[in-house]
Amino acid sequence: MTLPPNNFSPVPSVPETSRGLRRLPGWVVGGVLLLLVVSIILRTAFATRASGSQDETESIEKTFGAVQLTKIAYAMTRMPDIGTPSLRSNRLSPRVQYADDSIEAWRKLANSSYAHTADWRRLALTLTLFNRPGATEALSHIAAARTVDALRLAGEKSRSARRRRAAAAEVPVAEEVALWKALYGPEPVAADHVAALRTVIGRLNLGWFEHAALAQLYSRASQKAQAMAEADAAYRSASLIVGYSSFQVSLILLGSLGLLVCGLLFVLERTSKRKPAPNYPTSGSGGPPVYCVPYAPHLSSIPLPDVPPLPMPGAVETPTFAPSVLAAPLAPALDFSYRARTIAFSVYLAVFMLIGLPLRLLRPMLENWSSGAMMRLNTILEIVVYFPVVLIAIWVLRRLSALESPTRTVPTWRATFAALGMTSKNPLADIGWGAFGYVLIMPLFFALTAFSQKLFQHYHTPINPVQFDSMMAQDNIDRLLLLIVTAVGAPVVEELMFRGLLYPALKKPWGVAGGALVSGAVFAIIHPTIPAGFLPIMLLGVAFAFTYERRGSLLPNIVMHALHNGLILLTVFFLFAR
Repeated sequence: MTLPPNNFSPVPSVPETSRGLRRLPGWVVGGVLLLLVVSIILRTAFATRASGSQDETESIEKTFGAVQLTKIAYAMTRMPDIGTPSLRSNRLSPRVQYADDSIEAWRKLANSSYAHTADWRRLALTLTLFNRPGATEALSHIAAARTVDALRLAGEKSRSARRRRAAAAEVPVAEEVALWKALYGPEPVAADHVAALRTVIGRLNLGWFEHAALAQLYSRASQKAQAMAEADAAYRSASLIVGYSSFQVSLILLGSLGLLVCGLLFVLERTSKRKPAPNYPTSGSGGPPVYCVPYAPHLSSIPLPDVPPLPMPGAVETPTFAPSVLAAPLAPALDFSYRARTIAFSVYLAVFMLIGLPLRLLRPMLENWSSGAMMRLNTILEIVVYFPVVLIAIWVLRRLSALESPTRTVPTWRATFAALGMTSKNPLADIGWGAFGYVLIMPLFFALTAFSQKLFQHYHTPINPVQFDSMMAQDNIDRLLLLIVTAVGAPVVEELMFRGLLYPALKKPWGVAGGALVSGAVFAIIHPTIPAGFLPIMLLGVAFAFTYERRGSLLPNIVMHALHNGLILLTVFFLFAR
């Protein structure tokens, strides 16, 4: 019987003349990416060696710790004392111990080589909060500290220096000295002076410590109700950081339990896979299995013959065709080569680095702007710039894909985003996987952070600029803008670029583990927190890559990334909330 002609030709291979991009050696593409990564490392290294950078970072880190200690200690003043000093032990109660630790932290900051006027103010107000002597002596250093600050900050151009210069210009030295003399002097404050002094306190930008200064002002003016209201406001703000810290500890414990359970399940699964397969009887010559006839025990075991079925009489033979003959071949799933992905990712890095150059040229023109205005401008620019940079990289990827296609067809935007993982078959399940995955990784992240800080304790690690911006964000609009950038924009953009674009490119030559490790290392390098921040962020990058490999969607990664950034941002918000 004659078969019908096959009208379906196979998918043509890419001719040599249409391959275009494939003529470019892979080592050249990888070398360009390596050069970009090295340039980012050098830029971070030069930034950390800038004048005053190390002192600024150390000052901010010590301020973080001192504020946290002070708030926890003040929140404990209204809690029942868990432990009391005994006759047999010289140990203090936790409440007194926390108060002493917070006072000592501010005293060390105020007497350090990188001390600022704000440290002496906070030391005096902390002593006042816990009814300890020494506030007047601490405030006596204000005039000299402001003179030293003015000399030190004259040549600095960092954002923190600009913020302190703006704060110093708000209140002249004589006016501030008169304020503290009124609050801690021998004479009570007259009722008609309260409004003016309250205005001066507001201009000092004391943050949470403003409640302590106002409580002292109202107490000196015999306005007990207002003083108690300020003390209650300070306690409510301090309770936020205590409750949030407890929530984080609960998540870490839950994640540790989850890791233990997952480890046990993994061991059980591996053990069950090692069970030997059942042995079937074989013929004497070691040939195919021999099947026994169960209801004829007197018969010997005989091999089951392989006899083709006989055709029915009068039946007409019907030809059968392979599915490839009867149906058109399915269009292959959209995939991108190693070269296309790597070049597109390199374009993303290069554009992201170059886009900051005009802002640096404009910086001298913005010297007179307040620190809050600069922070707001930076946040808005990041929101505006984030997604165009991604679209440029995706546009390059589509064009490169067309060069490698035999038909030179440019894939659609929708198909491109779907091929990069911006799709989900079960969004609710992927969101749940993301939340569960982040809880699992929290104990590992904090443990590796502590280990890395100990390992690189003698090396300078710059602070993340987002943490500095969140310190200054006291307005709800500024906080909302930072939350959009940090917990929405950054997770979507970085997961799309690093896991959707870079990781599959590296997985092609190096496998899943190699691709996850290298993409995680590049992800850690672009964050300006090396060396101490390298290992923890690399851990996050590796975890995100394995999650993407398992789920096939970027949605769980985006959820994990958003939770991580959002929780860190909320920590700083609660820490410096008024």
